[in-house]
Amino acid sequence: MARHEATGGTRGARYEGYEAYEGGSPEAERRRFEKLTRELMRTRRTRPGGADSPGAPQLLRPFRAKAALGVENARLRFRDDLPPELCVGYARPGAEYPAVVRLSSASGTERHDTTPDLHRMAVRVQAGPEETHDLLATSFPVSHAADVHEFVAFAKATAGAGSTVEKAFGLFVRLPLAVGWATADRMRRNVRIATRHTVGSLARETFWSRGAILWGPAGPVRYQLRPAPGGTAAPPPDRGDPDYLDRELAMRLSTGDIAFELCVQRYLDDRRTPVEDGSVEWRESDAPVVPVAVLTVPCQDLDSARARAAARRVELLTFNPWHTTEEFRPLGNLNRARKAAYEVAAAHRLGLRLPATEPGPTAEPGATAEPPPTALLPVPVRAAFDLPVRAAFGLVNRCVPWHRLPDPLGLLGPDALGRTLRRLGLLDAAPPEAPAHPDPAPAPAGERPRVARRDGARMDGARRDVAGAAAGRRLSPVHRPDLIHVPHPATVSERLLHRERFRPATSLNVLAAAWTHFQSPDWVDAASHRWDGTQVYGGAGPRLEEGHLPLGPGGVPPIGSPGAWWLGLSAMHTLFAREHEAVCEALRRTHPAMDGESVHHTARLVVSALIAKIHTVEWIPAILATEVLDLGSKTNWQGPPAHWLSRLGLWLFEASASTGGPRGVPDHPGVPFALAEEFMTVYRTHPLVPDDIELCDHRFGRRSRSLGFDEVRGAAAEAVMRKTGLADALYSFGIAHPGAITLGNCPRALRRFERDGELLDLPVAELMRARRRGVPRYNDFRARLGRARIRSFEELSPDQDTVARLEEVYASVNEIDTMVGLFAENPPEGSAFSETAFHVLLLMATRRIQDDRLLTVDFRPEVYTPLGLDWVEKSSMTSVILRHCPELAGVLPRGASPFAPWRPMAPSLS
Repeated sequence: MARHEATGGTRGARYEGYEAYEGGSPEAERRRFEKLTRELMRTRRTRPGGADSPGAPQLLRPFRAKAALGVENARLRFRDDLPPELCVGYARPGAEYPAVVRLSSASGTERHDTTPDLHRMAVRVQAGPEETHDLLATSFPVSHAADVHEFVAFAKATAGAGSTVEKAFGLFVRLPLAVGWATADRMRRNVRIATRHTVGSLARETFWSRGAILWGPAGPVRYQLRPAPGGTAAPPPDRGDPDYLDRELAMRLSTGDIAFELCVQRYLDDRRTPVEDGSVEWRESDAPVVPVAVLTVPCQDLDSARARAAARRVELLTFNPWHTTEEFRPLGNLNRARKAAYEVAAAHRLGLRLPATEPGPTAEPGATAEPPPTALLPVPVRAAFDLPVRAAFGLVNRCVPWHRLPDPLGLLGPDALGRTLRRLGLLDAAPPEAPAHPDPAPAPAGERPRVARRDGARMDGARRDVAGAAAGRRLSPVHRPDLIHVPHPATVSERLLHRERFRPATSLNVLAAAWTHFQSPDWVDAASHRWDGTQVYGGAGPRLEEGHLPLGPGGVPPIGSPGAWWLGLSAMHTLFAREHEAVCEALRRTHPAMDGESVHHTARLVVSALIAKIHTVEWIPAILATEVLDLGSKTNWQGPPAHWLSRLGLWLFEASASTGGPRGVPDHPGVPFALAEEFMTVYRTHPLVPDDIELCDHRFGRRSRSLGFDEVRGAAAEAVMRKTGLADALYSFGIAHPGAITLGNCPRALRRFERDGELLDLPVAELMRARRRGVPRYNDFRARLGRARIRSFEELSPDQDTVARLEEVYASVNEIDTMVGLFAENPPEGSAFSETAFHVLLLMATRRIQDDRLLTVDFRPEVYTPLGLDWVEKSSMTSVILRHCPELAGVLPRGASPFAPWRPMAPSLS
């Protein structure tokens, strides 16, 4: 490892000279840590019950550690005689702060209190409104691992060891092969010594930080929390009581306070007090212990309702040594690895990534049970089939495209393709944090965010779930400043994209276009990355005034963008605002004790899941109208069809497809979920928008009036909606065709799109967006998705006029813009999207479900209520329409999606 000097910059504290970063830089080390974190999480899934072995330092907080104490009313008070050199930041003589304290076992399973185990103390000091300091300590002074590599090697060596023979094989064969015999011997010895001690009272134990932290100008320290002078000795362990440690603490606190001294040992040199090696003890003979503060847990009744509620809240906290300030920055390899690992571990511990089993009668609301070990058994079998199956379908698809295969095999084709594409990985567009820096602890989440969706709130710790957040990447960007205006985007728009005549998509209706825009209501920027109902619930949430949306500034509802608002959006928002009210009313009838906020948030869960289901099960099969994709989309939501070959194939190499997304396991690749920039490029479906709207009477089939698109846009949309009514608006859209997604079919109205007082040519803006954000040009785009490059314009399109126009605009096939290439391709028969676009849509549509815990692990009655789950299960776009416009029953298509053309009412002669 190379020494790397760094400074805290504007954050203040200096820590140069104390740390050595792997690979020579924080950036290189961060990449290694991320890889090791993924290995560690895979290892955890192979452990019986997901537990760490005794003695393992808690790089990751266990899934279900046994808590002996969780209190919110502790106090930390610094000594009046605090040495001047240690007076820094919140450490001031006589300063006192509120603190949260958690005492627990260190393993991840519920064990008898007499079972050998380490114990842990976690303390959160609230030093100010936005300043917290998390202190994490364990009941042994050193780690069994010197660094994160040894930690992961130990975890992998002991993974899945259930019997004594398996444990011995891991410790005496696999571990020495990984780290060497001497290192393995030292690690085994540390674990053995650490777990030999039998505890009589956690109030009389000493807890060590193991790793170092910076203490401002005083340099690195290790800290310990030891019993304060006084107090009664620990009683002998009660070997007949599996919970005697909990009871002993409760008895102590029922009669008096419990106090610990916070002490520090100061850094001397790399030999006696190493920062980078967590396995070396800082001996008190070398580095004397200096008391600096007293932590007091006050006398209280732990069995009272208030104390039990506080303990539940403490269990929802995510302690992290990096919840601090730069002056108290964690130091050393293991601590730096914790920065990468703790965010992942917090999601696992809170049940955000593991599949749910049937919860027991005492399960807490929002808690997620762990999977039975048998749920993990098929993974190696599926892994063995993964590569050959994908390779086989790769060969088959060179001769016969997936959409021409018989249904059972055809269903496996896109799934194999999806597995191949996912191996490319979603790239994190945000630069990695290196060097790591401390942050204040997040506000306690409580139960509500676990069982609700909220606007502007991060979900599961991800950085880009919120509306308007940055897009992710699936392909690394290609920035070509020399080609930013080559060819000029205005020329491309005029010659290749501008609608000269309307080309209809005869398999669809305009509701399909309105639905597409409903998913991303702004013409330019994307909405929330998740199916969280942001487009319905943004701002104040859905409200209706006499059945219609209330008007905001400029005559447009406050949930809409004035420039992007049109009659199609108005119809969708009105329909689902009414659906929200219907769900609320049903919840109030079924659960009269549920408060108003709970009703609202539960209804939002239901409506958001219903939107995701409609998109997956009805809209995708309508717009990608092939039998294979109809089966595939429904499989994505509700599991495979009854055909044995489909079920066997999907089980072998796609775990979640065997059950459907809402019953499957969340799939979290290595970076936070985000809609990819490539997805947004593919999702430019503006050709669907018609140039005019014919409004018709659903009762008599008569046309009432014909309006240009500008006459149903902006403030004019709501006036038309109020005059026309929702039923007639839906009927008018249902019997009309949208435009085909092809070249020369972008609507005229969107070439004069007003945004923030500026007129935009939307196709030009989208071409420039893709170029400036480094979306690869079409040929590179294809190649990076595993498709063959085209060598001539004729390979792109058989239409000679299209070929001539392409040759006129572009000097070579390598210059073709991705959007242009996608529009020029001949799509599979019945599909509105090109083959290349389908590759990206397949990938994101699947992951958008699989990465969302509220559509997978927490899609269950404890979160949605039984009524809510039943509502999602039994509802569809057809039932939503009929619930609010029952008069349309006679015109909806039979045996087809409501996004397919409706049956027009014959005009009355009267």
